[in-house]
Amino acid sequence: MGKSETASVSIGLQITLSTLVEQITKSNYNFIIEFLRKGFIEDENSYFNEVYSTVLYQIFDEPEIDISLIEEKKNELIYEFKNNGTLYKEKFSNNVTKDLSDGCLYDQQLLIPCQVILCTDRWGYDRYGTNGNMCDLDLNMLSTMRNKIDEKYKNMINGYKIVLILKQCSG
Repeated sequence: MGKSETASVSIGLQITLSTLVEQITKSNYNFIIEFLRKGFIEDENSYFNEVYSTVLYQIFDEPEIDISLIEEKKNELIYEFKNNGTLYKEKFSNNVTKDLSDGCLYDQQLLIPCQVILCTDRWGYDRYGTNGNMCDLDLNMLSTMRNKIDEKYKNMINGYKIVLILKQCSG
């Protein structure tokens, strides 16, 4: 079976998971849930994203949520994010245990890509070495993207920063 890797640079939002989840109301619920589904945890080499994905899958196992259950789902998210962190994987025994020594999900930064700027893919069986991609650096384009993103989201949520995001996926 082959393996694929993708790396992309995007302009997007950074927000603490706690800040985003605490803002959930009936009027913005679908919007914030979409952010939670599109986003990922800023995590260089831990397992926060594995745990994050599992928590989201467990809580949002159905596509539509009854509007009367929104407060319950919000509280469930807060509970799970406060009580889950990363994983500790033992090298030789392959034992996996929950680990809160680096903090809980609730305190982690969520990155939400809004506009891909550059992307590269790599695939094969055993791939080693370097590959890359490039585009012209256009500061006016970045400024325009930043302004559009800020205009779109400034009335919907608070507490975010607009950042460049490097996302690397392997599978």
